[in-house]
Amino acid sequence: MADSFFIIFVRLYAAHICGDILTYFPRLAGQKRVDILSAKIKAIAVHCLIHGLWVWVWGWGWPPRSRLLAVIFIFGLHFLIDFSRGYLENAIIGTANLEILKRQQIWLWLRRRGDPTTNKFMGKYLGKWISINLADQTLHLIAVTFVTVLLRLD
Repeated sequence: MADSFFIIFVRLYAAHICGDILTYFPRLAGQKRVDILSAKIKAIAVHCLIHGLWVWVWGWGWPPRSRLLAVIFIFGLHFLIDFSRGYLENAIIGTANLEILKRQQIWLWLRRRGDPTTNKFMGKYLGKWISINLADQTLHLIAVTFVTVLLRLD
C-alpha cells in the first residue's frame, strides 16, 4: 500500500474513535454484557460491524484487498477484545455492580453534578473502571498498530 505507516494508523484509529465514541450506544453497550451468550455475541458482533463500516469509510481510496483485510482484522480483533472485556469486568467489578454510563453521566460526574447512581458507582469503582478502560483501549491501540503493520506489508 502506498500510504505511510502514520497515515494508515491515523485512519484506522479515526475509525476506532468513530466506532467507540461517535456511534456509542449505551443500550448496545449494555447488551454486550448480558448473561445470555447468544445475545452477548450478537451485540458484540453488531458493535464490531459498526467498527468495520467505519474502517471501510476511513479506508476510502485504499486497494479493495487492503480495505477488506483491514475490516476483517479489525472486526475479529475488536470482537475478541470486547468479548474478553465482559469477563474482565465481571471478575473485577461484578455484573450486578456494573453501570453502563452514558457520555452525559460521565461529563456531569466530572463536573461534580453526577446523579446518585453514577456518584455511588464512581465512588466505589472509579480506579477499577479506569483500569479496565485503559486496558481495553491499550489492546485496541495494539490491534490498530498490528493491522497497520499488516497493511504496510500487503
